[in-house]
Amino acid sequence: MTLGYLDDFTFGGPAEVVALARDVSKVVEIGGELCLSLNVSTCELVSHDGFTVTDSLLQSFPRTCIVDVTLLGAPLFPGPSLDRA
Repeated sequence: MTLGYLDDFTFGGPAEVVALARDVSKVVEIGGELCLSLNVSTCELVSHDGFTVTDSLLQSFPRTCIVDVTLLGAPLFPGPSLDRA
């Protein structure tokens, strides 16, 4: 699943379905054609603790464990963020 609104994108789904590195590279490529750049400091990679990332661009994203993730302030999964909400 890919959601986008102006300058915000969310890619989601099982790792075997979401070609995350390819999808992010496409955003960088098309953005570059429009004179836009990806601000890695505002990106976030959400995954399970044991998920291995091999792509160098994705490795530069700050990581958040899936149980701590929120989207627009709403917790997405059971865990500490839902407990706090």
